[in-house]
Amino acid sequence: MNGDEIKKQTEEMLLKVPDLRSDILRMDYQIKTGSADKKIIQLRDKKVSELEFIIQVVSTLSEDNQQIICYKYFDKMKNIHIAKRLGVHPRTINRRINNGLLMDIGNNYLVIKL
Repeated sequence: MNGDEIKKQTEEMLLKVPDLRSDILRMDYQIKTGSADKKIIQLRDKKVSELEFIIQVVSTLSEDNQQIICYKYFDKMKNIHIAKRLGVHPRTINRRINNGLLMDIGNNYLVIKL
Protein backbone atom coordinates (compact mmCIF):
# COMPACT_ATOMS: atom_id res chain seq x y z
CA MET A 1 0.00 0.00 0.00
CA ASN A 2 1.49 3.34 -1.03
CA GLY A 3 1.34 6.64 0.86
CA ASP A 4 -1.63 8.05 -1.02
CA GLU A 5 -3.67 4.90 -0.40
CA ILE A 6 -2.81 5.01 3.31
CA LYS A 7 -3.88 8.67 3.52
CA LYS A 8 -7.12 7.99 1.67
CA GLN A 9 -8.06 5.01 3.86
CA THR A 10 -7.13 6.93 6.99
CA GLU A 11 -9.29 9.89 6.03
CA GLU A 12 -12.21 7.56 5.22
CA MET A 13 -11.82 5.95 8.64
CA LEU A 14 -11.77 9.33 10.40
CA LEU A 15 -14.76 10.63 8.46
CA LYS A 16 -16.85 7.75 9.84
CA VAL A 17 -16.46 8.92 13.44
CA PRO A 18 -19.43 11.35 13.60
CA ASP A 19 -21.74 8.69 12.15
CA LEU A 20 -20.40 6.06 14.54
CA ARG A 21 -21.05 8.38 17.48
CA SER A 22 -24.61 9.17 16.40
CA ASP A 23 -25.36 5.50 15.67
CA ILE A 24 -24.11 4.51 19.12
CA LEU A 25 -26.21 7.21 20.80
CA ARG A 26 -29.31 6.09 18.88
CA MET A 27 -28.72 2.46 19.82
CA ASP A 28 -28.07 3.42 23.44
CA TYR A 29 -31.48 5.09 23.47
CA GLN A 30 -33.10 1.97 21.99
CA ILE A 31 -31.43 -0.20 24.62
CA LYS A 32 -32.42 2.16 27.42
CA THR A 33 -36.06 2.23 26.32
CA GLY A 34 -36.18 -1.54 25.85
CA SER A 35 -36.85 -1.38 22.10
CA ALA A 36 -33.54 -2.98 21.06
CA ASP A 37 -33.18 -6.60 20.11
CA LYS A 38 -30.06 -8.75 20.34
CA LYS A 39 -28.87 -7.70 16.86
CA ILE A 40 -28.96 -4.02 17.83
CA ILE A 41 -26.95 -4.73 20.96
CA GLN A 42 -24.36 -6.71 18.98
CA LEU A 43 -24.15 -4.02 16.30
CA ARG A 44 -23.75 -1.34 18.98
CA ASP A 45 -20.91 -3.32 20.57
CA LYS A 46 -19.20 -3.62 17.18
CA LYS A 47 -19.52 0.13 16.53
CA VAL A 48 -18.21 0.95 20.02
CA SER A 49 -15.19 -1.29 19.40
CA GLU A 50 -14.55 0.41 16.06
CA LEU A 51 -14.77 3.88 17.64
CA GLU A 52 -12.52 2.87 20.53
CA PHE A 53 -9.96 1.54 18.07
CA ILE A 54 -9.95 4.81 16.11
CA ILE A 55 -9.53 6.75 19.36
CA GLN A 56 -6.65 4.46 20.35
CA VAL A 57 -4.90 5.15 17.05
CA VAL A 58 -5.43 8.92 17.31
CA SER A 59 -4.16 8.88 20.89
CA THR A 60 -0.70 7.92 19.61
CA LEU A 61 -0.31 11.49 18.30
CA SER A 62 0.93 14.47 20.28
CA GLU A 63 -1.77 16.43 22.10
CA ASP A 64 -1.85 19.33 19.62
CA ASN A 65 -2.09 16.95 16.69
CA GLN A 66 -4.86 15.02 18.45
CA GLN A 67 -6.74 18.30 18.77
CA ILE A 68 -6.39 19.00 15.06
CA ILE A 69 -7.71 15.56 14.12
CA CYS A 70 -10.57 15.69 16.62
CA TYR A 71 -11.65 19.18 15.57
CA LYS A 72 -11.39 18.36 11.87
CA TYR A 73 -12.92 14.89 11.71
CA PHE A 74 -14.87 14.36 14.92
CA ASP A 75 -16.35 17.87 15.26
CA LYS A 76 -16.30 18.71 11.52
CA MET A 77 -14.65 22.10 12.05
CA LYS A 78 -13.13 24.02 9.17
CA ASN A 79 -9.37 24.63 9.11
CA ILE A 80 -9.78 28.35 9.74
CA HIS A 81 -11.69 27.71 12.97
CA ILE A 82 -9.20 25.08 14.10
CA ALA A 83 -6.36 27.50 13.41
CA LYS A 84 -8.02 30.23 15.50
CA ARG A 85 -8.48 27.83 18.40
CA LEU A 86 -4.87 26.69 18.26
CA GLY A 87 -3.37 30.08 17.44
CA VAL A 88 -1.76 29.06 14.15
CA HIS A 89 -2.21 29.93 10.47
CA PRO A 90 -4.93 27.94 8.62
CA ARG A 91 -2.36 26.66 6.13
CA THR A 92 -0.48 25.10 9.04
CA ILE A 93 -3.50 22.96 9.80
CA ASN A 94 -3.80 21.86 6.18
CA ARG A 95 -0.08 21.09 5.94
CA ARG A 96 -0.04 19.08 9.15
CA ILE A 97 -3.00 16.98 8.07
CA ASN A 98 -1.86 16.37 4.50
CA ASN A 99 1.89 16.14 5.05
CA GLY A 100 2.06 13.95 8.10
CA LEU A 101 -0.90 13.33 10.33
CA LEU A 102 -2.88 11.13 7.95
CA MET A 103 0.23 9.04 7.27
CA ASP A 104 1.08 8.82 10.97
CA ILE A 105 -2.43 7.69 11.84
CA GLY A 106 -2.50 5.23 8.93
CA ASN A 107 0.83 3.72 9.87
CA ASN A 108 -0.17 3.49 13.54
CA TYR A 109 -3.44 1.88 12.47
CA LEU A 110 -1.53 -0.80 10.58
CA VAL A 111 0.86 -1.40 13.49
CA ILE A 112 -1.90 -1.69 16.10
CA LYS A 113 -4.16 -3.77 13.83
CA LEU A 114 -1.42 -6.31 13.18
